[in-house]
Amino acid sequence: MQRILSRGEIETLDHNQFPLTIIPNIDTLFSYRASRFQKLVQDNIFSDYLSLMIKLSEAQHIVLNQLNRQKIGIIPDNHYSVPPCEISIWNRHFYWINIQNSILNIIMYESANIPNLVIDTCKNLKRLIQNDLKKFNDIADSLLIQGNGNINKDFAAAAPLIMAALQVYWVSLLSNFKPNQLPISRSILCPFCGSLPIGSVIRIGGNMDNHRYLSCSLCSTEWHLVRVKCSNCESTKSINYSFIEKKSEWIKAESCNQCYTYRKIFLQEKDPYVDPIADDLSSISLDILMNDDGYTRSSNNPFLYI
Repeated sequence: MQRILSRGEIETLDHNQFPLTIIPNIDTLFSYRASRFQKLVQDNIFSDYLSLMIKLSEAQHIVLNQLNRQKIGIIPDNHYSVPPCEISIWNRHFYWINIQNSILNIIMYESANIPNLVIDTCKNLKRLIQNDLKKFNDIADSLLIQGNGNINKDFAAAAPLIMAALQVYWVSLLSNFKPNQLPISRSILCPFCGSLPIGSVIRIGGNMDNHRYLSCSLCSTEWHLVRVKCSNCESTKSINYSFIEKKSEWIKAESCNQCYTYRKIFLQEKDPYVDPIADDLSSISLDILMNDDGYTRSSNNPFLYI
């Protein structure tokens, strides 16, 4: 008699056929994102903000590639059963403050056409770091653990700048690891840092073709999740897809009528150059549509605080 495999057993077999975890190209991650923002800024109603994101991504690239990663790096074990650099328990090395100051300096002194409001925000952040480092770290902790839904409105303007530094810090940690050293994630949390995903990507090419991967909003690690499954409550019932016709048709909102949340899903078949952070931020019109239909985002973009 032929035995029918359960979903979990099928995923275990698939582990031998396609990668369950993908680590980004660390050296080009942020420069690639900057170039993606450059393309998406054209004819976008949020072009001013996307232009600022180009500058911020470029600053991240510069700082990461000037960074002595050995100074804040770790020596990984062969394999971990839990996220090795989990955000709620990881003790950040003080060097992350240098990362933050370097990004602020590039935005303030080396980037062209930066709005005065952003310059003032950078100055206020540098002042806070100098005068009340504990408060600054508390804000960073709040962004990491609670997400931008709970950020104090007084710090909303500074939040993207802080998240930019936190991304560089965690990506620098990730550079010490190989995919097979990370746990196989069976949840919606990143197997490296335990953060929520920004959305998911349906990939093309090779043994990843037509497979779906969640993409971490902090370190950009990707991990496999079966298709037609809610990335919030993991229900397989009442999953729907929405998109704006004749506009960004490679981006859909995957919504669930069990938990009434949604996340975006990016189709490389329609556009092979997608970057989840950049493409998500460029498609706020789709968020407005989903909110009007009564759905709530499962997790927010780390650079969107409104």
